[in-house]
Amino acid sequence: MVLSNVYGCLPLSEEQKQEIKSEQSKEEEVYPQRKMDVKALAAVVPPATSLFSRQKVLQEKRIRVRYGEVEENQIKINPQLASQLGITDTAVLVVAGKKRFTMNVIIDEDVPMDIVIANPQLMKDNGVADNSIATIRKS
Repeated sequence: MVLSNVYGCLPLSEEQKQEIKSEQSKEEEVYPQRKMDVKALAAVVPPATSLFSRQKVLQEKRIRVRYGEVEENQIKINPQLASQLGITDTAVLVVAGKKRFTMNVIIDEDVPMDIVIANPQLMKDNGVADNSIATIRKS
């Protein structure tokens, strides 16, 4: 092994080699040369999407109003739709943004998810046609 000593490039003796190795090992003990893994550091920080990942509850939904055999001031809705909107006993049905109805809810599994069944006479009297688009929300 040829390493430079104080006088230039001269071969080192075995004692000098051992001395250099012992000095290097002492430096490593005092200052460990451990590199931090970037992936390990990044794993500590949560992603930005998880900070704002609150479960969104639907406030309202667009549906179709169909005529059916229901008493006045009552509507039939699907149980999944009711659970999504948090509807238990009453709901607000808004047609064309102008006609607003607060109605009692009957939960029926036979009703499709995106359809609400309403009383035909009440809807005709208020100018709402069969298969109209409306917004339903919890009252």
